[in-house]
Amino acid sequence: MLSLQAWIWLLSGLDLVLFCMVTLCYIHIRRAVRKKEFSGRTLEQQIFEAKSKKVPDRRRDYRLAVDEPCQVRILDFGDRSLRKLNNKNVDAKIKDISLGGIRLSCPLNFPIKEEVLIYVSFPMDEGTRIHMQGTVAWKKVKHGRTAVEYGVAFQRLSAAEETRIQNYMNHKELEKISVRRHSGDEPKALSIDRMA
Repeated sequence: MLSLQAWIWLLSGLDLVLFCMVTLCYIHIRRAVRKKEFSGRTLEQQIFEAKSKKVPDRRRDYRLAVDEPCQVRILDFGDRSLRKLNNKNVDAKIKDISLGGIRLSCPLNFPIKEEVLIYVSFPMDEGTRIHMQGTVAWKKVKHGRTAVEYGVAFQRLSAAEETRIQNYMNHKELEKISVRRHSGDEPKALSIDRMA
């Protein structure tokens, strides 16, 4: 038989065990309530919250929006089963351009399984064309549209090629400014005489 002192020691140990169990239950219930509060929001609220979070732009180069025709030749799909499509030429449109790459809109929806190597050619001015080689970085199929967008990262640009792309971008930017000035969309600068 246990002595009175042994019973007291045993009950105090049980109190500690009971206290720990109650605390763990409290923590578990509190976490479950928090999860329920999160999942209790409507799907629309969760989508709105996700869209309202700002995602930093990871691009390091300035992008210029254009809508210019170009020719694309698929050099290598990187996949043996797609070799028959290698060296296929396709007409496309450049949607934006930077020193790092371009965004293309193309009627051909080709698979991106491996690294796809392409060759892009577009007119710089009368009689001069720019030729670049790049790899497809991403693909976006927009619902209800026939054209597919591709992001192309330029490969191994020489200093001369970078200069040609920069000159092309400068030329297109100046064209845009000229069109805005002639259409009256651009605000006129204040002269010093007006300010006095």
